[in-house]
Amino acid sequence: MSFQGDYAAVADLLRRSWSENPEPSINYTEEYLHSSFAYPGTSPELAPTVYEGGQPVAFVAGFPRTAQCGGQNLRLLVNTFLTADPKHKGKAFGAGIWTEFLKRAKAAGYDGTINFCVDGGQTNGIVVECGRRLNLQTEKIFSIPYLARLLRPAQRTEPIPATAHDIELFLELATEPASTVPLARTWSRPEAEWQCRQRTGALTVSLRRESRAGILTGTLVEVLGEPIVPSLLVEDVFWGSLLPEERLELVSEFCIRGSGAGAQMISLPLMGYADMAPFQKSGFRKSRRLIHVYMTCWTGAGQFGELPAIYMDVF
Repeated sequence: MSFQGDYAAVADLLRRSWSENPEPSINYTEEYLHSSFAYPGTSPELAPTVYEGGQPVAFVAGFPRTAQCGGQNLRLLVNTFLTADPKHKGKAFGAGIWTEFLKRAKAAGYDGTINFCVDGGQTNGIVVECGRRLNLQTEKIFSIPYLARLLRPAQRTEPIPATAHDIELFLELATEPASTVPLARTWSRPEAEWQCRQRTGALTVSLRRESRAGILTGTLVEVLGEPIVPSLLVEDVFWGSLLPEERLELVSEFCIRGSGAGAQMISLPLMGYADMAPFQKSGFRKSRRLIHVYMTCWTGAGQFGELPAIYMDVF
């Protein structure tokens, strides 16, 4: 059946299931999940869920994205949260619900799906095998390493909401990856509004100097562990026309704002679409985290193979 909107129960399922992973994972809280399903175009029909005794025991969700690839516009679903209750692991619950997800995505008229799998996790095998069973080509198209650093404590301050000018700047600069990156998501205004200021934990920081401007976005989350670590995930990196020293200034301000909001750590996925030197010069170092990106496509878009870069938000 489809997701019934029981966010607290699914948050508990994810926490119990992913706490067994060797690498720390994000604590997807009830509030975070509720906010995610408020993303424009999201439907509970694209979140097949297995219930047992009224409680969710297996879950996956898809969120709509539009992307440019080789001159084509693709309607994709970024699928995430694939999990099964620990007591049901090894019983093909994950494979079953992933197969159902692919069937629903295809029936809904999407061109394909993108899946993110932690290196060494069981889902890497599940997505490839289920695609094969349905005669759908599933390819690993990219692997995402991460940079990270600790944040210096700062006086607690409320995050400053993104302004209308920030939204305009974001939409302007977000068009650039589509002309240089093999697979790059595009944005509608409602999506940009959600990304920059409506979702839970949104942090958007822009910098303007004369005619030059750039913008960074991210989200404040918790990373599971003992203790739980408040963290900031960098998501969109658009330098625009900023000079090198201005890029460093933007990174510094972003880190200060994140620390002021309570984050103790900041991490950044490396996807090849933006210059990472300002982060490295600001103390970011390679972390152990590695995410593999899989594409399943069924509308004749062709085989992708390993891509040199992508621009897509990572769940």
